Amino acid sequence: MYRNRFALKKLKPNKVLGFFLLCSFLIFLIFSIFAKFSFAKTYTGTYLCSKNECTLTSMLLVQEIENLNSKQNIYIGEEQVELKIKTFKNVQYYDAIPVQEVVFIVPKFDFFNYQMLSYTFDFPKKNIWQILWENWKGGEDVF
Repeated sequence: MYRNRFALKKLKPNKVLGFFLLCSFLIFLIFSIFAKFSFAKTYTGTYLCSKNECTLTSMLLVQEIENLNSKQNIYIGEEQVELKIKTFKNVQYYDAIPVQEVVFIVPKFDFFNYQMLSYTFDFPKKNIWQILWENWKGGEDVF
């Protein structure tokens, strides 16, 4: 009558493992939807300053130029500069990759004329699914 009165009911290991996997998947799914990562790309350009204005000339991929907008900022060193584009030059092809020369207007810095500077674009934030989709689909067609 009281043979197993001190025995505890135990969950089967398969149910515990299934519950753990389900919770882990839900946490990953919520994290991947709501967590966004910021992206920044670093480029180089030539700094030139005359009496009236200073410019930064650089070669960019045409695809990246299309993604630029007026709300973006350029970071030259630690200083944040508003994105102002002066001119676009002709498109050139290097190994079937279209690049274009872009001239940005920047404030005066303590650099020499024709000095090569590194600058960074701050691109909009993306979640993990957008990053995976861009990497899995591959590059854009050039032709």
